[in-house]
Amino acid sequence: MPYLMKLSDIRSLTATSPPLPSSTYGGYDVKGLKKVITWCWETASKTPSAVESHLRTAAEHLLGHATVTRGESRRDVQLADLVLIELENEGPKPNESAPCMVMLMRQGKQNQHGKVEYMGCMQNSDLILCSLSALAFYFFYR
Repeated sequence: MPYLMKLSDIRSLTATSPPLPSSTYGGYDVKGLKKVITWCWETASKTPSAVESHLRTAAEHLLGHATVTRGESRRDVQLADLVLIELENEGPKPNESAPCMVMLMRQGKQNQHGKVEYMGCMQNSDLILCSLSALAFYFFYR
């Protein structure tokens, strides 16, 4: 299976098509993203042979949404480039910590000179849109 499934590949493999995100000049809104991620979860539960690719696709899209990075930069990330830290007093309640994942990037189209860059994302209160949860499901599935 390829790293990410293209919409045309998904349509050819399944009888159903994923909902396309609403487009405003090529962009999308959160409702459209939520529909696509929900479709990935529902289709993965119906087709056991495609679970890994659907989990990977959901994790990649959510990571891209949370970190605002290019696809090339996300695909080049290795497990050693991801660090989870706890941010003190940033949780929903006073004196509660919140998880934050930091991603280290060394090169990419926007980073031609190998300068070290950091991107981070925090846990989302909506679990369908949470990139940390999606990555956890993908890693534990593998």
